[in-house]
Amino acid sequence: MPDFAGECRKKSETDPHMLVGIARSGSVEYYRKLPKVICVRDFKPTAWLVLLFVADTLFLWMFFASAGFERMFEANSAAHDFAARWRHGMNGGCPLYMPGYFATALTTWFWSSGRRLRSLLVEGIVILFLSVSVAALLAPLGAEHLVEFFRQQSHLQALGVLMGTTAAGTIRGIFTLVAWSVLIIAGQRALVRGSLLPLLLPLVLGVVLALVRPVATFHAMVALWGERVLQGDGAAIFSLLAIPGAAAFLVWKALSEKRLNNRLREKDR
Repeated sequence: MPDFAGECRKKSETDPHMLVGIARSGSVEYYRKLPKVICVRDFKPTAWLVLLFVADTLFLWMFFASAGFERMFEANSAAHDFAARWRHGMNGGCPLYMPGYFATALTTWFWSSGRRLRSLLVEGIVILFLSVSVAALLAPLGAEHLVEFFRQQSHLQALGVLMGTTAAGTIRGIFTLVAWSVLIIAGQRALVRGSLLPLLLPLVLGVVLALVRPVATFHAMVALWGERVLQGDGAAIFSLLAIPGAAAFLVWKALSEKRLNNRLREKDR
């Protein structure tokens, strides 16, 4: 009988995306009918990088555009509240609240599944740089849309010249994205390893994030969300249900792959 284990091990030495006995996220190929389930091929990493780039760009674009808008209404608290709601998808007719957070969470989870820390750092830094650059270029368009939308809602005119994001908005957006991505990756590692140790870093980042971002804004968003849920708002209810739904799916996916990995290792012995 052919030595499938030996053949796949040789392939894994030359092809970093050919894994032995490890089921990765995405499209996997393995052979249940063989005496030993050996070859598992990763979903093309380029596809996940593209999706991650799109999600990160969306996340940052909403932060950068709202920061540019806020600069034009520095003394108007209503404008700042309006920008915060728009940034979180809570006005403008968005069917899903926190769209950037959802998109980044899903793509980050699947992109980082089973990857080595070194690969995550290198690819993550490159994608972050590209996302920041594109989001900064598109920020004036988002701010222009936000200004017009706010004018229609409040009948107030913007003062000053429309510009892109601010330095504070850029730093705040990048740090929020990094902290959120680290939390997703750490949660996945903690689940797979059965240890809470990976969650220490995102805990520290969360504390720092609470210091650099207004806590009052977070409380206001949560209160508004809860109020709209009680009022029967479809988007608010759907978004609320999407949180445990997405979390349950990702947990199920990780645990399923973990169980499959254990069976593969047992068959390979």
